[in-house]
Amino acid sequence: MKKNHEKSLAAITEWTGTIGWETEHMRQVCRLAQILFDDLKPLHNLTADDRFLLTAAALAHDVGFMTDEDRHHKESFRMIMERDIPGITPIEKTIIALVARYHRKSGPKPKHEAWSALPEKDRERVKKLAAILRIADGLDRSHNSAVESVECRISEHHVIMHLAARRDIAAEIYGARKKAGLFEEVFSRGVILEPAPSSINNKAK
Repeated sequence: MKKNHEKSLAAITEWTGTIGWETEHMRQVCRLAQILFDDLKPLHNLTADDRFLLTAAALAHDVGFMTDEDRHHKESFRMIMERDIPGITPIEKTIIALVARYHRKSGPKPKHEAWSALPEKDRERVKKLAAILRIADGLDRSHNSAVESVECRISEHHVIMHLAARRDIAAEIYGARKKAGLFEEVFSRGVILEPAPSSINNKAK
């Protein structure tokens, strides 16, 4: 990771820690988003710089809860855009803010000025990263870090995600399925979520 990116992530982590809203949830979503990004590299063909953008967006995706719970995704966008984050360019900040904004509710639309103003290549990056972030967010629906790890298998028509956990993750599977629409649209593959065999065994014990 570039040194300036390390500085940026440290600043975001400090900021969200100061806010104190669901920091453990945001860190769990970040961890899962990174795992998904790494496992799905043959599918998305994104770069290490894109992984940084996803990490930053995941760490801050829920900061808007402090000001408006119902519209917190839009508030997160606003707060990130207004925040002085060292080590990032204006376009990087916009992408981070948009990925955080699209972690729930509607996806990118032409009427969204910040997204429409980006070059086409960057608009595609936002869609791919937001699609991954939505799945990661759904996988912590209970906000209790129940999912320990994810292993993805990519086929021609599906992405099968095997979820390792030591407790019941029915809510997490429901949450990820509910938020899989953008992913399925962007990557033209259905999402299948399954508890890993080890999770079933641990649960039986």
